[in-house]
Amino acid sequence: MAAHLDPVAERRALDRLLAQEMGDIQPVEGARELLDSLSGGPWAIVISGARDFVAARFAATGLALPAVQVYAGDVRHAKPAPDCFALAASRLGVPASECLVVEDAPAGVQAAVAAGCIAVGLTTTHAEEALGQARVCVASLADVRKLLTAYGFGAGRSPVR
Repeated sequence: MAAHLDPVAERRALDRLLAQEMGDIQPVEGARELLDSLSGGPWAIVISGARDFVAARFAATGLALPAVQVYAGDVRHAKPAPDCFALAASRLGVPASECLVVEDAPAGVQAAVAAGCIAVGLTTTHAEEALGQARVCVASLADVRKLLTAYGFGAGRSPVR
């Protein structure tokens, strides 16, 4: 984000624009399958969007939100600061070093790495080069699901520690 822009004002403007499209919203390809595979396991959403707006978008798509939710307003310093991911790890009851974070934005990858999490870059909105701090980059949510399965996540299971 450009240094001269106010992140809070930019988030509000984006939320207003996205609210205009609420009737046409569809889940991202692979989202339902990925979230279904996480069902019963510990996971969190860490997002810069407003709580009510995110809840409405998930409801519009028929996707369930996890029990642990962290929004920018829940922390003093938003992404790229590590506060949001540290809070999510705490609420999940696991060390940040055992959290795998899937992020599609450079600031999110930076925040995850700074919190001590394992960052996976999702190249749906930014090129792999922009997500350079991620341990690995993948191109789709189906690829995220395969990666999680390979590491023992999914089907209601936590990874073997």
